[in-house]
Amino acid sequence: MIEGLYETHIQVSNLENAVQFYTQILGLEFAHYDETRPIAFLWIGENKKAMLGLWECIDRSMLTP
Repeated sequence: MIEGLYETHIQVSNLENAVQFYTQILGLEFAHYDETRPIAFLWIGENKKAMLGLWECIDRSMLTP
C-alpha cells in the first residue's frame, strides 16, 4: 500500500516563471536550483516531507498538453 510520495517532477516551458508561480502564488518554499540542468526543486508542505521538481523543457513538442 502506498502511504505517501516524497518527490515528483513536472515539465514547464519557462523555469523562472514556474518558480515564481509555485512560490509566490501557491506558497511552496524554494529549495534548490540545479546548476548543471534547467531544474528547480521546491518543498511541499510542512517539515519538508515532500518535494516538487520543475524541469524546463527546451523542446516544446515534449511538453504534455
